[in-house]
Order: sequence, then C-alpha cells, then structure tokens
Amino acid sequence: MRLEHLCRSGAPSGRYVEWPNCPRCGDAMLAAESSMLVGTDRIQHGWCCDGCGHGFSTTIRLLPDATDDLD
Repeated sequence: MRLEHLCRSGAPSGRYVEWPNCPRCGDAMLAAESSMLVGTDRIQHGWCCDGCGHGFSTTIRLLPDATDDLD
C-alpha cells in the first residue's frame, strides 16, 4: 500500500483527519499505541491516555482506492 493513499489532506466529506480525545478526561491523543489492519478496508488503532490511563480503540475506514495495493 502506498502512503499517499492513507495520508490525504481531506476525507471525501472535506474534513481533515482528526485525532481523538480521551473519552474519560478529554486529553488530546497524539499517537496510537497500536494499529492493526482489519479486513481489507479498516484500520483499528489502540490508544492509552497519558493523563488518566484510560484505554480505548478507534477504527477508520480506508478510502476505496487505498485498498488497491494491498494484494
């Protein structure tokens, strides 16, 4: 998979990629602790808040043309 497929300046809706805030304390998350390809069109990120220690996960869907190079 080529990196330019994943790092576009905006999603189809015109929104830029957003990093999550901790659902418990609201601190901004800067980097996921883990990332895993789920199927061929989703990436699941595991997060752990430095402020309160709360762990959670998020899932993003890849753009349709981003899965072309996964074979």
